[in-house]
Amino acid sequence: MKSEHHITILFDAPFWIALFESIEDTKYSVAKAIISTSEPKSFEIADFLNKLHYDKLKYTTPIDKDKARKDKISFKKQQKINKNISSSSKVKHTLSKAQTLLKEQFEVNKKE
Repeated sequence: MKSEHHITILFDAPFWIALFESIEDTKYSVAKAIISTSEPKSFEIADFLNKLHYDKLKYTTPIDKDKARKDKISFKKQQKINKNISSSSKVKHTLSKAQTLLKEQFEVNKKE
């Protein structure tokens, strides 16, 4: 069983979050954890990651890795796509496929 894990630190107004991506065999899922509201320094990120309980992270429902993969698109084309997407209310404030997946999982949990 092949597995990959990636951590991305990003600003999702008003919070700095750690985005955890997990790829196991052909399944892709994500989880997030809030770091702070102010920009974290490197030692704060290291401290946060050391104290984090990884087994308590809530990952989204796994999807096929092929659906999650982004195709290479030119910069200009990506700008046009982003402009069109920004008018859509469903993904208005999301920055990546992982964040879209988290938003969908949130909607499912809200319905339950």
